[in-house]
Amino acid sequence: MVVNPQTFNYRLVIGALIVAMLGLGAYSFSSYNELKEQKEFLIQEKKIVENELSKIIIRYDELMSENEDLEEELTIAKEKTLKMLDSLKVQEATVHIISKYRKQIVTLQEERNNFMAMASSLKQENKKLQHDRKSVTRRLIEQTDVNNELSEKNMLLAENLKKGSIITANSFDAKAYKMRASGKEIETDKAKRTDIMEICFTLAENSLAEKGDKDLYIQILNPSSNVIGEKLSENFGDYTLVYSTKETVFYDKEVLDICIKTKAGTDEKVFKKGTYFVNVFHDEKKLGSTQINLN
Repeated sequence: MVVNPQTFNYRLVIGALIVAMLGLGAYSFSSYNELKEQKEFLIQEKKIVENELSKIIIRYDELMSENEDLEEELTIAKEKTLKMLDSLKVQEATVHIISKYRKQIVTLQEERNNFMAMASSLKQENKKLQHDRKSVTRRLIEQTDVNNELSEKNMLLAENLKKGSIITANSFDAKAYKMRASGKEIETDKAKRTDIMEICFTLAENSLAEKGDKDLYIQILNPSSNVIGEKLSENFGDYTLVYSTKETVFYDKEVLDICIKTKAGTDEKVFKKGTYFVNVFHDEKKLGSTQINLN
C-alpha cells in the first residue's frame, strides 16, 4: 500500500494537536483545582487570623475587668485590634493580606503578653499592699488597745494622785472661852459665860499635796441649826458654802496644827444652851467635824 506523504504529514500534525489539546486540558484542569484549593486555603487562613484577633480582644476585656489601673491602655489596644479585625473582614483573602495580618498578630500577642505581665505585677503589688494594709490596720488596732489601756491607767493614776494629793485633817476639837477684862481667856462650858469658841485641828502630812496657801472655812451650827458668826458665803460651782469664819494658812506638806477662834454674830449677842456642831472645810471639801455642848 502506497501512502501519500502529504496525507501522512497531516495525520501527524492532527495527532500532535490532539495530544497537545489533551495535555493542555489536563493541565488547565489541574491548575484550576490547584487555584481552587489555594483560594479555599487562603479563606480558611483568613478565618483563623480573624479568630486569633477575636481571642486577643476577648483577652483585653478580661484584663480590663481584672485591672482597673490598666484600663486606659487596654482600651486603646482593644480599639486598635477591633479596627484591624474590621479591616480584615472586608478584604479579600490573599497571601499578602494573610502574611501582613499574621505579622501584626505577632506584634499584638507580644503587646498582650506585656500587658499580662504588667497585670500580674500589679496584682502582686496589690496583694502586697493589701497584706501591708491589713498588717498596719492590725498594728493600729493593737496600738489603739494599748493606748486605751494606758489612757485608762493614766486616768486611774491621775485620779489616785488627785485623791492622794487631797489635804486631810484630824484631831478636831472645839472649846468655849470667857474673855476677862485683862484679855485672859478662861475655858468654860456655860453658854451665858461664853464669848468665843476656838476650833483646833491638825492638817496631816502629805508629800503629794500642793504646797501653798490654803483657805480653811469654819462652819458652826447652833442648837437651832443656824450658822453663827460672820455668816459669809462662798460659791464652788453649783455649791454654796455658808460659813462662820475663814482662815488662810500656808501649808508646806508637813503636819500643821491650827486653832481658829470665832465670836457669836452681832444679831445673836450671846451663845445659847445646847449642842453646837462644827464643820471644817478646805474649799468645798469637808475635812472633818466635831461638836461642843454648852450648858
